[in-house]
Amino acid sequence: MIITGQTGRDPVTCQTAPDLEAQVAQAFENIKALIERTLQQAQHPAYKEGKSGWELVVKLHAYFVGLSAVRDEARAIMVRHM
Repeated sequence: MIITGQTGRDPVTCQTAPDLEAQVAQAFENIKALIERTLQQAQHPAYKEGKSGWELVVKLHAYFVGLSAVRDEARAIMVRHM
């Protein structure tokens, strides 16, 4: 499975939080929800075992446009939310 183009926008409210921490947290929650939904629809054994899906992630690329000044902070936030 390949997931691309995820943002920190809440899928219910369509709003983006004003701070980086909340945006990264929401983006990772969005990714987790996509993984879980896909595992459920495929009736994958990992879903039946109650795994979050992050255990199955092999590679993660994050691109931040115009945010080179907060790159290290963003990386630390991502690690906390995986």
